[in-house]
Amino acid sequence: LDKIVCYFSDEYYTLLGTTAQEQGGYKTSFKDWIENYLHPKSVPNIMIAIEQMAFVNEAESEVEYQLVRINDKQSVDIQTSIVLKTMPNGNRIITGTAQDVTERKKAEQEKQQRQTKIQKYNEILTKLSITPYEEYGSLDN
Repeated sequence: LDKIVCYFSDEYYTLLGTTAQEQGGYKTSFKDWIENYLHPKSVPNIMIAIEQMAFVNEAESEVEYQLVRINDKQSVDIQTSIVLKTMPNGNRIITGTAQDVTERKKAEQEKQQRQTKIQKYNEILTKLSITPYEEYGSLDN
């Protein structure tokens, strides 16, 4: 982990809730990124993705993880990475993009909760011998 170096863009630092200047520049070690920004429960997902990209010759990777921003606000992000180049010494240049999907995840959870609630109401109506409202049975309509 000590050998992996990360270079983050201004946009990525914005996701982290900070700036490159506040963090001492665009370059950081992978180990520091894990310790400072990655939610502990996301470490295994990241380690699997890194292992596949660095050691198993996977050319692409997509991983979902949670960041802990500077202000302690958490976000859910999806990182898509590709191997740009494998150097003669075996080192790899990997690039990627990150997208904050926190609001999308919240909306998906709320939708699932509403669908579960509707399903329970329809089960109760069925037990009472009342025909469930089909037009309200799904939020996908």
